[in-house]
Amino acid sequence: MKASIRVVVIGGGVIGAAAALELARGGRFEVSVIERLPQIAAGSTAASTAVIRQFYRSGESIKLARSGLHVWRDWRGWLGRFAPAPPLAEFCGAGALWIFPETSRAKEMPHIQECMRLGVQLELLTQERMRERFPAFHFLDEPRVFGILETEAGYVDMPSLAARNMMGAALATGNARLYLNAQAVDFPDNGVVIDQNGERKTIQADAVLNAAGPHSYLVNALAGCPLPLTTAPNRQQFIDARETAALARHPDTPLCVDLLNGFYMKPDSRRFRVGAILPKDERDFAPDPDRFDARLSDAFAEEKTRALRRRMPEARLEEAGGGAALYDVTVADWKPVIDKMDREGYFAAVGTSGAWFKGAPVIGRLTERLMSANLLGGIDTDAAPLTVPLPYTGQELDMRAFSRRRSPGPEGGVIG
Repeated sequence: MKASIRVVVIGGGVIGAAAALELARGGRFEVSVIERLPQIAAGSTAASTAVIRQFYRSGESIKLARSGLHVWRDWRGWLGRFAPAPPLAEFCGAGALWIFPETSRAKEMPHIQECMRLGVQLELLTQERMRERFPAFHFLDEPRVFGILETEAGYVDMPSLAARNMMGAALATGNARLYLNAQAVDFPDNGVVIDQNGERKTIQADAVLNAAGPHSYLVNALAGCPLPLTTAPNRQQFIDARETAALARHPDTPLCVDLLNGFYMKPDSRRFRVGAILPKDERDFAPDPDRFDARLSDAFAEEKTRALRRRMPEARLEEAGGGAALYDVTVADWKPVIDKMDREGYFAAVGTSGAWFKGAPVIGRLTERLMSANLLGGIDTDAAPLTVPLPYTGQELDMRAFSRRRSPGPEGGVIG
């Protein structure tokens, strides 16, 4: 089938790459991807911890994360016949241990039960049982805690590679092209004006998808289409190192999300990472995504290293470094916005970076279904809300959960 709809995707991170692949491989869309940097996936995607977990506090988020897990476990199959030559991204199934203060058990139980109802494999563990099963972790001299073990969780090794895999597959369809060092500067009715290496040109388009990550709110403003729910660039710090002791002795150590000590840990001895999970660490918003402090502060490094040592006293970090990156978050509830916008032919998949790497390939699929319904199916999804069957699980996802006009509900956190 000849491609009938021309789409400009703004942003070459993991979300833009996922959307480009889904739009291009069906043969009904001709896709132009605009990336402001010299290579794709060099911004938020490159800095992602790429945690693949399913424990969320709302049903549609749980469904999206669960579908994403299955995609990453079958990465070669998901890319299909357009898969590029190796290397391909790999899913590391380490499992994830969530450690909660015992005082929060009653608050968390409804969310635990909802996860299990929707098929998430969870085990509830006492403090004593965690000490027996995970000898790398210390559980003495602190308030009582309980654990949730997400047995199927893990992380993707080299998140930028995953985005390159999807972009390579999109280009292989013959229905996509990529513009690097290119920035959208205007949105006339007939397309998008870009500045590429100082030269301006217009890309003819019938529709635009904003997948610009931390620059998404600026793109919306430039297009004259601000969101009812504000997205903003959120600065997150992290420590990266080689871990040379604890994981060698305890190779079955899972990811750890420690709500008592306020950190998360990725158990990759070569790319060991410690990051933040406390609300106080998620309030650093950058007014200008092109000018922010990318350095790791001494205070953050000292605080999180102490927290790690309280939980994992055998850990030894060598060649420790790290930094800070910007994640695009929906300030009201930290859930993505995947929706049409008030301007005709303008769509968004934003508020996604940081927490939603795990769902990126599925978000690409949801975006394609959304755009197909509005542009090819004659459906106004504002008037007729869209329900999409999710890949692998077959669960039905109600797109109203990620609408620009939704009533914000609890979610929280940028882990991953």
